[in-house]
Amino acid sequence: MPERRLLPALVAALALAAAPTAADSKLDLLNLALSPELASWLVGANARLATKAEQKEFLALADDAAAAAWIERFWQKRDPDPTRPGNPVRETAEQRAAEADRRFSEADAAGRRTDRGTIFVLYGEPEESTHEPGDFKGEPPVEVWTYPKDAPAGLDGKRPEDRKSVV
Repeated sequence: MPERRLLPALVAALALAAAPTAADSKLDLLNLALSPELASWLVGANARLATKAEQKEFLALADDAAAAAWIERFWQKRDPDPTRPGNPVRETAEQRAAEADRRFSEADAAGRRTDRGTIFVLYGEPEESTHEPGDFKGEPPVEVWTYPKDAPAGLDGKRPEDRKSVV
């Protein structure tokens, strides 16, 4: 019987050990062949908007000119009506990214590349923001953003998960 109780704990421990950390996934999205300005372009909401194939393409780019052209094509693919001037998806993403930089920047990261910034860029302002106690003693509170039940799809085409996002 003790083995049955240990199995779920072991499975959970293995899952946690195998899961990439936020730092690992951010590092995996850096293209060090590019200038500092473009090297981290994929980190944050852009990674959630890009397909796995697009992520691989971006990471294989060798210079800034190729990256700039690739970024233009990336946004063109997401333009809902290329016959009209402007690209509302890109414009919304860029406006929200600038606001995320203003509100959520941390010592080592622009706001758009933080967890809160990523959610903000994808889904916009939450309906409500609350703080819940951390799971362990001395742990800081967890910020929870709640989106309306009928929230529209975000820039990634998905609705906010369970209407709550822990950021």
